Amino acid sequence: MTPVNTTFKGQKALTFMKKMGYEFKPVQQTIYEKTSEAWAPGPGSRSFTFLLGEVVKITEKSNYLKKGMMEVNRYQLSGLKSNPSLLSIETVARYKINYTDNNYKKFSVFINKLLKEMGGTHDYRRVWEFDSWGEYWKNIKLISDFEEEYPNE
Repeated sequence: MTPVNTTFKGQKALTFMKKMGYEFKPVQQTIYEKTSEAWAPGPGSRSFTFLLGEVVKITEKSNYLKKGMMEVNRYQLSGLKSNPSLLSIETVARYKINYTDNNYKKFSVFINKLLKEMGGTHDYRRVWEFDSWGEYWKNIKLISDFEEEYPNE
């Protein structure tokens, strides 16, 4: 029997890898965050913090990972640009994204998120995700300044 070599590209590759038990996930992104905090008193001595604003995630590198892998943390790869004001803070940086299929770590991440919300912090920022720089609308000056200072290699 003669071995057959074949290659897939684009949607065919994605479909094939999904059938094989893999997902296409970002492993490097430039992430912009514009956040304002609002505070409200709660019952008794509790209070609530509401995060408002937007998050823009621009994927620079992706990879096929086993289905069920979960993001556990991000490692900053570049410098950080920021633009604080009285009402909000803007930041942008490039991150490497780490994933795990370890159930203990997945559970720990879930519990940390749950405790944060039960502790009164609620994130209502709008999230925009782009698969590449070509899809991004290029309308945020801080991101443009960041990309000029820290170009993706």
